[in-house]
Amino acid sequence: MYRAFIVSALVGFFMATVVSADTSVKIVNGDNANIEDYPWMVSIQFRINENDSFTHKCGGAILDKSWILTAAHCNMLYPGRPANDIRIQAGSSFLSQMKVKIPVKKYYEHEQFKPFVTGQLDNDLMLLQLRKPLRFGSTINKIDLDTEIGKNYTGELCTITGWGDTDVNAGGNMPDRLQVLNLPVVTNEHCGIAWRIPQTFWNNMICLQDKDKDSCRGDSGGPVICNNKLVGTLSYGNNSPCDGSYPSVHSRISAYLDWIKEIKSTRVLPKLCNYNSRKENSSTSPARLVKGEPNQSPWRFVVILKYNVVNEDCPWQVSIQVMRDGQFDQDCGGSIIDNRWILTAAHCYNKTHPRPLSETRVGAGSSTLSAMTEFRSVKKFHQHESYNNLKHYNDIMLIELRRPFRFGSTINKISLDNDVDSDYTGESCKVSGWGNTNEFGEHTYPDRLQATELTVISRESCASQWGEPDLSSDNTKLCAQEFRRDTCDADSGGPLACKAADSTYILVGATSNGPAICNGETPGIYTRISAYIDWIEKTKSKKGKGKNNTKGKKGKKDKKNNKNNKNNNNKKNRN
Repeated sequence: MYRAFIVSALVGFFMATVVSADTSVKIVNGDNANIEDYPWMVSIQFRINENDSFTHKCGGAILDKSWILTAAHCNMLYPGRPANDIRIQAGSSFLSQMKVKIPVKKYYEHEQFKPFVTGQLDNDLMLLQLRKPLRFGSTINKIDLDTEIGKNYTGELCTITGWGDTDVNAGGNMPDRLQVLNLPVVTNEHCGIAWRIPQTFWNNMICLQDKDKDSCRGDSGGPVICNNKLVGTLSYGNNSPCDGSYPSVHSRISAYLDWIKEIKSTRVLPKLCNYNSRKENSSTSPARLVKGEPNQSPWRFVVILKYNVVNEDCPWQVSIQVMRDGQFDQDCGGSIIDNRWILTAAHCYNKTHPRPLSETRVGAGSSTLSAMTEFRSVKKFHQHESYNNLKHYNDIMLIELRRPFRFGSTINKISLDNDVDSDYTGESCKVSGWGNTNEFGEHTYPDRLQATELTVISRESCASQWGEPDLSSDNTKLCAQEFRRDTCDADSGGPLACKAADSTYILVGATSNGPAICNGETPGIYTRISAYIDWIEKTKSKKGKGKNNTKGKKGKKDKKNNKNNKNNNNKKNRN
């Protein structure tokens, strides 16, 4: 089961919310339960792609024969997933003995569940519409909703159930048998102070706490039952230990009655991207949304959420490789803009201490580095003449190849965004690369091409988060950000591709730099291609003698085998 947990900073600071890649969770110090006593309880299971098996991730409650209520963060590790990659199981106390397995037709996350924007896990609810209705009986039945808005449950014993981790230290002791635990309700004031939750969110939550008893990983989305009514769904709690030292926080159902009614009666799920080829680069154990303890860093995770792609999805993507210890190694990404020209980041080339041209090559045509056979040697590096390697202004470079690539389904060019006035704020754009998948920089480099979607944010928001006012007026940069997703080391120079009006991808940015910890807490910064169209054309025609008068800031350089490199203002290059 998922369990979430948030670190609130001091007043005036952004509140960070993070998702744990460890998804296995169980109730601690509970008792074995019989499903006949809790027939509304279901296991919500996910698979990565259609060839994988389903795995328990969260709990949920049956509202009626076709609808299940759970937590929105249960799906946060898998944004945009197809609904048929989610199913529910019901009708048994034992996961291994469940025979009722129904796929999800559509899922509806609360529209205001925006933890990265708000810094809170408010509105942490999701409704699942089933493909076929459940048959009610002694082991499968609905639970009525609590409709008493504002009722004070303080001091009452309420019941939680789940198949989450039973190890107090969240060690992955996952039970096959449903567990049950009774916990007293504590005041929202006590809960809000413990977690530093702003008072404006208190009416939307209900909190439980008892010494040495707690929910844990894998219990997320599970029901809180008071007086035979569904009062809450588990949102977050202490990461480890799960010992009741902090209250568990649950979304209060009575605050969302209108939303639930609206979804069930009128709501249509927005069209989502198709991710059938995706495979998450994360743990397959049940996930849990976690929140760090007060005054403690929450960034404890070891994967950056991307998915595997085939090269036909990103045929413009290239691997820029350099010679290390006698063999070529991934160093930067780049984009094919013509059969002899690659666009990448200027910081991918050290002009002061240049490598021999023979020690760099460009690979294309395969999503798997180890299977790549199409390589081209470099004729010349055309680094922007005004590139500043300290502040990373004008972080753009063209690589001229000795011989052209042959275009086909796995190798092709990408068109450039040439509209300097275009506003991509709020759009979801794709980044890709073979960069580090360990957010802390402890090198974990994939063999398979990775991709993910990031949302372009305003320059004003980017400047505010970086604490650099000049970014708000710098039209040579774009910023993109998404919760728990980011580019990282060895992604430098890679594409930020957005969809044009005709739904084809165009190259809008090149990965430049970002924070040292690649977890989406702070936006990544990308060189804006439209600001350099004249320079690109002049360089291609005059072999780099053309100049671009625009100026920019900052860059993303590979730390792989180069640990002594420092970046400006705690920024980290991405190659």
